Amino acid sequence: VRMTDSHMAAKNIVSKYTLYAAGAGLVPIPMLDLAALTAVNLAMIQDITKHFGADFSEEWGKSTIAALLAGMTATSVAKSAGAVSMLRVIPIVGQAVASVSMSVFGSAATNIVGRVFVAHFAAGGTMLSFDVEQAKKSAAEQYAKGKGVVSRQFEKGKSMFSKSEAEGVVVGEDVMAAEMVATPA
Repeated sequence: VRMTDSHMAAKNIVSKYTLYAAGAGLVPIPMLDLAALTAVNLAMIQDITKHFGADFSEEWGKSTIAALLAGMTATSVAKSAGAVSMLRVIPIVGQAVASVSMSVFGSAATNIVGRVFVAHFAAGGTMLSFDVEQAKKSAAEQYAKGKGVVSRQFEKGKSMFSKSEAEGVVVGEDVMAAEMVATPA
């Protein structure tokens, strides 16, 4: 499947904001990190809508981001956020682990939100035709797939140092194949 230049440019927008979200997740102050992640996602959606020539409303963007993040299995998000908050009270090590955890979660969530919006607008969708329930379902599915890919790679990584270099290349190809499957059309 060959990607159009427009679709590639949209994916680049998502990639850029995924990196910004990783940085925003490193903010060591609880709730300020979430505010920074929300701002990053809002700016990303605004850039995606602009790229596709669609209208954008900040209020619509905020409510849609909230709905999508809630759709990524609220209990997982709540557990992650709760664990991160608890870790932040442990000086130095806990704060570092919490910041890295929030960075990983924030960048993954931002990537998923971006993919959902790119798929919608690339298909000719508008702000008014955006189906929040369908988007929540798609985001939850991508979140579950992503967790599965990470879990499989983690399991493979446990014995990675005992594998030959050639076998390591196969692992890399597995990651690429899994990413292709998780990419919406």
